[in-house]
Amino acid sequence: MRMPVFRDLDFTVFKNLNLWGEKLKAQFRVEMFNVLNNTNLTGQLRIIFDGNGKLVSNIGKPLAPTANSSRQIQLGLRLLF
Repeated sequence: MRMPVFRDLDFTVFKNLNLWGEKLKAQFRVEMFNVLNNTNLTGQLRIIFDGNGKLVSNIGKPLAPTANSSRQIQLGLRLLF
């Protein structure tokens, strides 16, 4: 069975900072998911039997293909003390 190709590119950048010597540290993060904003369709394949155990004619066609999430960006700040 063939499904459409899944393409995804994730990217993370972070910076460690020393605040007030060794007592307090901070980490700032930027995480990006699906950076190129590709549309990736997913779905389950249809294999249906009738009441007599015979296969129905639409074998292997995806059931209601849905798109995965679009580009997402999240920011984070972590304090270590």
